[in-house]
Amino acid sequence: MFWYMSCFMLMMLPLLPTQRQIYNYSAHLFFFSAACLEFGLQISLKKTVILAQPATLNPTVYINNICLSVVDKFTYLGSTVSNNNNLDAELDMRIGRASSMFGKLNKHVWHNKYLSLLLKVCVYHARVLSTLLYASETRTTYRRYEHRLNAFHFCCLRSILGVCWKDHVPNSIILERTGSSDLYPILREHHLHWTGHIYRMNDTRLPKILLYGELANAPRKLHKEWIEGGVKASRATTHRHVKEFGYSCRIPLVKPLLNHRQCQRRLTWTKEKKNWTVAQWSKVLFSDESKFCISFGNQGPRVWRKGGEAHSPSCLKSSVKFPESVMIWGAMSSAGVGPLCFLKTKVTAPIYQEILEHFMLSSADQLFEDADFIFQQDLAPAHTAKSTKSWLNDHVVGVLDWPANSPDLNPIENLWGTVKRKMRNKRPKNADELKATAKESWASIPPQQCHKLITSMPRRIEAVIKAKGAPTKY
Repeated sequence: MFWYMSCFMLMMLPLLPTQRQIYNYSAHLFFFSAACLEFGLQISLKKTVILAQPATLNPTVYINNICLSVVDKFTYLGSTVSNNNNLDAELDMRIGRASSMFGKLNKHVWHNKYLSLLLKVCVYHARVLSTLLYASETRTTYRRYEHRLNAFHFCCLRSILGVCWKDHVPNSIILERTGSSDLYPILREHHLHWTGHIYRMNDTRLPKILLYGELANAPRKLHKEWIEGGVKASRATTHRHVKEFGYSCRIPLVKPLLNHRQCQRRLTWTKEKKNWTVAQWSKVLFSDESKFCISFGNQGPRVWRKGGEAHSPSCLKSSVKFPESVMIWGAMSSAGVGPLCFLKTKVTAPIYQEILEHFMLSSADQLFEDADFIFQQDLAPAHTAKSTKSWLNDHVVGVLDWPANSPDLNPIENLWGTVKRKMRNKRPKNADELKATAKESWASIPPQQCHKLITSMPRRIEAVIKAKGAPTKY
């Protein structure tokens, strides 16, 4: 009489194994099967299969002269492993089992009016959420997988509360009522459980180097440093380990350079303006200058072309060494935008005062009529000159104090970006066309867009406070 058992073995083979190496693998399985027979055990050939990684491998392995089946995925300890490391099947199974568990508790828990909401949430965390996040610390999930899990999580919480999409209840309220959190921090916490295993690794192991090393440099440079330090790793291995830790090569965002003093000034200023309402910000006339060039850099429009049309005139982007440019002054408020001022020379204090005389006051009359307003300007030398301050005092114009290097706090910067995107599609060829296109694009900005930008001021303030004065996403 034999006891039958299924066999799960992990044997590392080269990327392109030879027939001899596959034969040796079969020999190992043969000796393993013979050893099992000595103890009265017999390997179940129906349950023993071959999972090859990468998927291009198709090895032929025998046990007792019977060829084992090659499968695309294999379920081990409740988790599905695929030959291409794809998590779609695993996530489908996780969500399916969690959904089945949630459905079984509908009558006795979720729809039971005698149970409190706190108890229902506790049951949800113990039975459903644990099923959904089973073995999540061992998986390298991408953002799209996290979105799927989080969407199912909120669907369950809404069902427990009896809230449907027609009620227009935001997710923040759902989390507040249930006392739960979204799955993103939970998944991060589960992933951190693996750090204990990495900590016990040898210092020359790649996972430990990646975890404790600075990754501001490119993988190619890291690969060079590792080779010089005696770590054996190919460039492909370096790239793979970097990607496994969630890093990807991206173009860095350009933000103004802020020193410690400027960060502290921004933090102090935002704390002073923290309690300002949208109504108060609606009384501010925001202003700024921006430079517009005929050439808009490397982020021009893309072209659709066939092979061999790379040098076709219609598929080329023209460039010049010294493109024509125009400096433009503009102003906006919650009510809309004011007239543009095109500048021919460098902005000095006298020229800036002429701008205030002919364009700033007219913008205020247009946007605020007879109501009081506060004028905003940055700390450019022409703006802070003594003669400019005297002009503002003589005309009784209240000026909003402003921290240095803070374009993320000025909503007009978003309008400049909108205008430049519209102008990029029209491709002006000279300074006159540039001015006409800028004027047309500026005039097409709706007041609703300006009002929406003004309503973002409290969020901008909170973002700077949260960043402790550092640059924000705005």
